[in-house]
Amino acid sequence: EINASATATDVTCYAGNDGKITVSVSGGTAPYSYALNEYMSESTTSNILNQVSAGHHVVYIRDARNCTARAEVTINSPERLLAESEIVKTSCKEASDGEIHVTAIGGHPPYYVTTDAISEQPIADNPAITGLRAGTYHLIVTDASGCSYSLKNIRIPENLNECIHVPNVFTPNDDGINDTWEITHIDMYPDAKIFVYNRWGQKMYEGNGTSEYWNGEYRGKKVPAGTYFYVVELGEGHNTYSGPLSILY
Repeated sequence: EINASATATDVTCYAGNDGKITVSVSGGTAPYSYALNEYMSESTTSNILNQVSAGHHVVYIRDARNCTARAEVTINSPERLLAESEIVKTSCKEASDGEIHVTAIGGHPPYYVTTDAISEQPIADNPAITGLRAGTYHLIVTDASGCSYSLKNIRIPENLNECIHVPNVFTPNDDGINDTWEITHIDMYPDAKIFVYNRWGQKMYEGNGTSEYWNGEYRGKKVPAGTYFYVVELGEGHNTYSGPLSILY
């Protein structure tokens, strides 16, 4: 009489076929043959059956005298790994503050996300991929077992609102409120050229996209209250801004 039992190694990923069945046999007459069908087709003399999919399986065993036995075993599968995304649009044209938020279920946590914009990043620690420009992104979510799910063609639409906002008034009276002329998002254009002139065309200030904000001084002294004229040149391919600038005390 042949006595047989089997143990299973579960598949790694949903719908995978890397499961394994290990059969233990006693009795009968060696050598033994093993197969997953009673007709013993594609049988093997190894007691380890590889590349088996998830599900309930019956292993058929035959010894050298054609005596037979069977052992039943179940190979389990993890739940299917799924992921979804939500986007946060950029705040303005050419800004790099778009975001993709990713959530995942199934598989084996923890989860990680990769894209051409970042290296591998844990979803649990930081579910948002930040600092993104408008464009199309492809993400791969991977679980602890190396199973993956692709999120393709995630589009952050272009925001057509201009990033630059040039104030037309400031109050450099050292009260801590609106003391400097702060051009919103000028740091996005480090090569920008910024000029302020008085009513007679005399240049009161010159700076660029990385300069400190103007504090209303010319040669170390506060300029008089009044109306001045500014020109902000962002560079080739970008708009030029100009207009009146009021200084109040």
